[in-house]
Amino acid sequence: MRNSLRWLVVGLAIVALAGCVSGRNVILNPAYTREAAPPSLLPGSPPVSMAISLFEDGRPVKDRIGTRRGYRAAPDNFQYGGTSLVELVTKAVQTQVENAGIRTRLISSWDLRQKTIPPAGQKFLLGGRIDSFWMEASSNWMGSKPRLRVELTLVLASPKERRLLWRNTITSTYEYREPYFNRKRAQQAFNIVFSNVVNKILQNPELQSLLGIKPTS
Repeated sequence: MRNSLRWLVVGLAIVALAGCVSGRNVILNPAYTREAAPPSLLPGSPPVSMAISLFEDGRPVKDRIGTRRGYRAAPDNFQYGGTSLVELVTKAVQTQVENAGIRTRLISSWDLRQKTIPPAGQKFLLGGRIDSFWMEASSNWMGSKPRLRVELTLVLASPKERRLLWRNTITSTYEYREPYFNRKRAQQAFNIVFSNVVNKILQNPELQSLLGIKPTS
């Protein structure tokens, strides 16, 4: 009986040790929240059409969207729970553009170079690249400190003239502290940072001038 109890204790210790050594996957599903009052075309402006190419994924690490280092020897990995982060970002940008009153059409990915501008029946072509979509969190006896960064590079082109019209990199960061790591709070933070980046796109004065969008105050 004692031997059985001893082996049971050893087995439980091994399981506990394994849990401390190996990390785990934490599923997050960031979502885009549109602005309450998105930018819009100037009154009386002619219709504007735009092709939006599927964004490129330029992230240094593509198999996860962040890590959390804490008591385990190996960090936890934040995983995107949807089918494609590229599709998530592209659709969010398309939604913001359409909210401004611009007609859009999704096309295949474009590498953002002038010599590879694809033919399109729309007046404008908007392409982009995901440079960062990342949460880095550290947890210890003092609490948890997540840091988030989302960065997109965007390029506007004229398919008819085959030239680049505008290029910009937009970044949003967010940092907070909490007594312990909370997955729901982490997802809400991702929603904020992601939405901030997308909602900044049509707030750019140069892009507003090119598209005929009412200047934001």
